Amino acid sequence: MGKRLGVYEWKNVFEVAKEDLAKSVMAIRFSHTRLLRRRVRFDELSDIYMKRLGRLPVVRGPSTVPEAVLAAILDREEGRIGGGPDIDQA
Repeated sequence: MGKRLGVYEWKNVFEVAKEDLAKSVMAIRFSHTRLLRRRVRFDELSDIYMKRLGRLPVVRGPSTVPEAVLAAILDREEGRIGGGPDIDQA
């Protein structure tokens, strides 16, 4: 599992930069997030994408999750099977 860094304040960023104001650091701001009870494995995510959108996910970093995929993930989280029509039923 990746390292959970939490919320950084200026002092934390300054420490990461080893107190060098000229040093580059990267920060990612997440919004509208939700913590799931269990992880979504990549094979599960791929299956959901194929069923809902007819394509595999492209995951190169933080990205917006399509509404149909999010609905399926949340239905899975709540124990509901399905989560809306598959692409061939839409």
